[in-house]
Amino acid sequence: VSQAMPDKGSEIIIESTANGVGNFFHREWERAKAGESDFIAVFLPWWIHEEYVHPVTSEEKRELLTSSDAFERQALDEGFEWEGEMHKLSAEQLMWRRKTIQNKLAGDERKFRQEYPTTDREAFLVSGACFFDEESLVEHEALQIDKRTVIEKVRGTLRRSEGISVVKQERGPLRIWELPKGDRIYVIGADTAKGVNVSSSHLTSDDESERGGRDFSSADVFDVQARKQVAQLHGSLHPDEFARQLDMLGYLYGNSGPDGIVFPATIAVERNHSSGETVIRKLQTEHHYPSLYFGKLMNHKKTGRPTSQVGWTTTKANRQMMLDELEWNVRDKGIFISCPQTIKEMFTFVRGDDGIPRAQEGSHDDRVMSLGITLQAARAVPHSLPDAETPEPEVYEDSPTGLMNYGWNEE
Repeated sequence: VSQAMPDKGSEIIIESTANGVGNFFHREWERAKAGESDFIAVFLPWWIHEEYVHPVTSEEKRELLTSSDAFERQALDEGFEWEGEMHKLSAEQLMWRRKTIQNKLAGDERKFRQEYPTTDREAFLVSGACFFDEESLVEHEALQIDKRTVIEKVRGTLRRSEGISVVKQERGPLRIWELPKGDRIYVIGADTAKGVNVSSSHLTSDDESERGGRDFSSADVFDVQARKQVAQLHGSLHPDEFARQLDMLGYLYGNSGPDGIVFPATIAVERNHSSGETVIRKLQTEHHYPSLYFGKLMNHKKTGRPTSQVGWTTTKANRQMMLDELEWNVRDKGIFISCPQTIKEMFTFVRGDDGIPRAQEGSHDDRVMSLGITLQAARAVPHSLPDAETPEPEVYEDSPTGLMNYGWNEE
């Protein structure tokens, strides 16, 4: 209908209750807030309504003013931003909130945040069918901010020169938050894109290209002992190139054993479709990668018996189990997520009307799935190293070629 509206003398109003993140209304809302459209974002928080107050006694007021509740403390000390200014709440407003939760919402504070959101962000987060606990995701975002050492150390593309090198690129598919350490065990989980049709030289990744469209290949490097995501390979990579980058990434995060032999990190590649099969075949036959994950199929369709198979196979039975374990680790802070885009995907990973978790329409779940696969592979590797030394990586920041050489050779 908007196509029929005259450009002058007309006004279009799009009004909706918030219903989760990643959908059409949320995307238009974010665009309006960012100034990317001519729409004006108007949010009306509950506390601007004058009638939302409840009388308090002097004793109740003293108790409220010394409250240890996180929301009440922020409301009293800092306030909330609205229309470019910070607004603190009164004791009467906080008492109305308490009474409403107690008497009208059966003590359900989350329900209050859904029915009476304080900020637009809160409105969208608590109103959807997000598979992951939204509050936990917000806490993970806060952890990323608090841990100032968790910054992107380097971004680029891997290549072989005298060893494994990272060619620095502003939009390269590889992001590193923590350089490899010799006393750590790393594992890599990879989710390959379905139906990828790009040239092997297409080695870029950026947020703008991820809006809608096809899915992407994604791989996470995970520090098994620290339970931490330390690097990520993500982009529109041809299976040949994805395999080549994975091969180098595995050696980059490998360890040295006796006699200086390098033991590369275990790589678990999802093999459910043809591109995954291609990546595995390339790793085996072209790169001769020695540390591939083998999964167990409990009832093989041909033999009916348990059998081992290279790669991770996602089935109806283990998909939910894999996602449940990832969700538990997110909620219980069992892992540290370094990648902001991974958390962003988790916000738009929802339960469909059929109850099956999947990416919201117009969103992606590549990073969610690769991290889930990574956690499953981490269960199958040792959690300690034998006595051996791995050389510390040498970083050549002033290299005229923009390389970071980690000193490992082809052997």
